[in-house]
Amino acid sequence: MGGWAHFLCLTFVFLAVCGSTAAAANNKLPVSAAVQKLQAKAISMRLHESRMWQVLLHYRQSWTGSWRSEADGSAFFLSGAEGKTDPKAELLATIAVLSQGPVATNAKLSIEESQHPQCRFPARWQWLKTTLAITDVPDQPCPIYEQWRQGISAQKVTLVYAAAYVNSPASMYGHTFLRLTRSTGEGNPLLDYIINYAADVDTQNGLVYAFKGVFGGFKGLFYAMPYYMKIQEYSNIESRDLWEYELSLSPQQSERLVQHTWETRTTHFDYFFFGENCSYFLLGLLEAADPNLHLSERFGGVTIPANTVRAVLDVPGLVTSSNARPSLRATMFAQKRALSGKQLDNAEALASEGKLAAAQIAGEAPAKQAQIIDAGYARLRYKEGLTWPPSESFERKERELLVMRGRTRAPPQSVQNIAFVAAPETGHRTLRLSVGAGTTANGQSRERGQTFQDLSIRFAIHDFLDRHQGYPEDALLEMVNLRLRFLNQPNKLFVDRLNLLHIVSAAPINSWFIAPSWKVWAGGAQAYELGCSGWSCSYGGLDTGGGFAWRPFRPTLLWGMADLAGHAGPAFRQSYRVGLGGSAGVVISWGRFAQTEMGGQYLRHLLGDTRSFPTLSVGHAFNFGRRVQLRFVAESFAWHVFARTELLAYF
Repeated sequence: MGGWAHFLCLTFVFLAVCGSTAAAANNKLPVSAAVQKLQAKAISMRLHESRMWQVLLHYRQSWTGSWRSEADGSAFFLSGAEGKTDPKAELLATIAVLSQGPVATNAKLSIEESQHPQCRFPARWQWLKTTLAITDVPDQPCPIYEQWRQGISAQKVTLVYAAAYVNSPASMYGHTFLRLTRSTGEGNPLLDYIINYAADVDTQNGLVYAFKGVFGGFKGLFYAMPYYMKIQEYSNIESRDLWEYELSLSPQQSERLVQHTWETRTTHFDYFFFGENCSYFLLGLLEAADPNLHLSERFGGVTIPANTVRAVLDVPGLVTSSNARPSLRATMFAQKRALSGKQLDNAEALASEGKLAAAQIAGEAPAKQAQIIDAGYARLRYKEGLTWPPSESFERKERELLVMRGRTRAPPQSVQNIAFVAAPETGHRTLRLSVGAGTTANGQSRERGQTFQDLSIRFAIHDFLDRHQGYPEDALLEMVNLRLRFLNQPNKLFVDRLNLLHIVSAAPINSWFIAPSWKVWAGGAQAYELGCSGWSCSYGGLDTGGGFAWRPFRPTLLWGMADLAGHAGPAFRQSYRVGLGGSAGVVISWGRFAQTEMGGQYLRHLLGDTRSFPTLSVGHAFNFGRRVQLRFVAESFAWHVFARTELLAYF
């Protein structure tokens, strides 16, 4: 069976049995004496309190001591609605239902209902069968499940982290999924299957999407698909570096993970962007494989994929090896760096013209020809975007370049292919607390020359002055960054700034990569340029902009954008202002030790309060490892200058 046919078959098998069931009614069947004996044994062993039962049913205990499952589909519970909050009742019902005889043949039953409960819940059945030493209840035939299980044929489990992708709201913080190494002997990881958890998105409206994502309005589902399809989506199309972490789970534990993944098809989980998301529920799968792991318990209200990678790495011996899979864009630039001058032009010509440009490299040595063709081929693939189906022009040029490459008879050329984004565990932690102090030097307001203290907390995730390792160097992404300020005279405490959402995507352009840069800010701030502070000077608003970025040399990033902003609050005449203008910034990275950022903005306010002033800022940060940083920042709002020193800690 071909790869696509195999994938479609497995997908059909997995999805065809996702309908609602009447399984909850099964616990109403008469309970035999043998079943009662098993139930009594389970209660005497207190299996309903066991760790394995908790992870298989996704039970979580509240601070009051009560239990509640995170599974939200009723078919997941064999005792009906009671099973969501009563582990004991669910255990008794599960023993009764799994011990019943074959399901009677009935043409009116759905595919799901025609399966024996042992086939729908293989992980529960195998665990109960072993733990209770059940010998007088026969295993029921499960052809649908067996076909799916054998197609995946899992032997090992690898955690895969995809770097952040700021152009997709669901992937701004990165993404994790599991790769299952097949025991069928191909040896090619691209043929492995992955287990992914994602929201079942049912809207194209951006505002509805954001609202439902934040407040759990989407259903979260597990699904399986070939690894090469995720490579196509993440590494090739979205240019996201992947990091793979092979886990030490045994083949038996890997099998239990597959069994439990199959069980989740009977339910869904409410999907929350910031909490119960892709990474959180993957940890639950790993706990089902090995109940001695306590990974998900480390996360409360906010679960960020990079932090889940750190949690896995913190378990001694759980990760046996790690490996980078640079994106197609990273590969293209690595091959581009190996060329210069005319060679770069020739590679571009090959990508654009195919064999029509072959004569331009005829004078090069075979090894150099191979390098140029490799770079041209990577450039061709990147320009095409690896869309499906590929265009006729792409297929023709691809064949031509591959034939040319073969004729060189040169072996694969070695290039230093480095992922754009370093491994997530090398980066700073995502929760940040800071304290600071400063002065309002050179102000012309009544608060001129006053000192102040700052206290701030940021829940996620990275700005341009943060240590860059482990995060995209060309992007700023903050979610809920609150800074409080206390002005010593006249003893006033107020919100200095609240960034509910702050994104800057500054993708540097060059001859092989041209993409627009953009930004968005939503939150609240102080209109210091008006010579005031406190509640009467506060405003809320939305700023956005677009433009381009450029990296003249590796440590330096320059960007400039045209801006549109709308603000409202008591600080303004007519209580609002709308303006057009521009902004620019410079970011310099000094390796692992320090970062510098300078920027400015000028908005010409055309509606509401038309008073217009420039703002400027400069900051420098010194890194003390991944946990501590010292910053010096100066900001100018018209003629009002604020200078502060901050000590930051990352948790």
